[in-house]
Amino acid sequence: MIFMNALLTKNKLPDAERFFSAIGIKNKSTEAVHEVYFRQADACLVSESFYGEAVSLNQQIAERLLVIASSPPLVEYVTVFRKDCPEKQKEQIPNEILNLKNTVRGKQFLTFLRCDDIIRITEADVAETVKFMQESGRLKGKRQ
Repeated sequence: MIFMNALLTKNKLPDAERFFSAIGIKNKSTEAVHEVYFRQADACLVSESFYGEAVSLNQQIAERLLVIASSPPLVEYVTVFRKDCPEKQKEQIPNEILNLKNTVRGKQFLTFLRCDDIIRITEADVAETVKFMQESGRLKGKRQ
């Protein structure tokens, strides 16, 4: 919703909770897209990767639905450590996380997170997300 609220604010509109008459949360992206496709909802938020998969399976989705806006690439999850975390754990934990896709339980966890893989990122990779969050905070401050 951060992206949606930033987009609304940039267009001088109220935040999503006040702008839309109703907001529904679906467990699966397919439900959200189908509701728009079958005119049971006006709009939905889904990942670009999901939308691409849906279109590849059903070209009519691209013909009937219009992408209104796309967010910049954003980091969805990060792992952080306490300052006093033992060095050994700081080394072990990322290695275990990076190997999740190689185990059954790890694959289940990735499915729960709705992602295919977890990768190591750099500060440069996070820069766009930080910039977006800072801008969103400034816009939110202007709205209040």
